[in-house]
Amino acid sequence: VYGGTGEVFDWNLARAFIDSNPDVPVMLAGGITPENAARAIEQVHPAVLDVASGAELSPGIKDFDKVKSLLASTRNANDG
Repeated sequence: VYGGTGEVFDWNLARAFIDSNPDVPVMLAGGITPENAARAIEQVHPAVLDVASGAELSPGIKDFDKVKSLLASTRNANDG
C-alpha cells in the first residue's frame, strides 16, 4: 500500500518485527485515526505514530478536533 491512502495494514507484522528487533525504534503509519490510535499503541507499541492523513480535513489541512482527539486517545493509551 502506498503512503497517504489512509489504509491500515496488518499491525501484527509490525508487532512481530518489534518483537524480533526490540532495539529498533519503529514508526507505525497507515490509516491511524482518532478511532484506532489507542489500539495501535496498545497492540504494536511503536516508538512513533504517523497520523498525517488521519488528522486532516483535506490533503495538507489539519482538523483541530481530530488532532485533539488523537492526542487524548494516545495519552490515554500510554496511561493504560
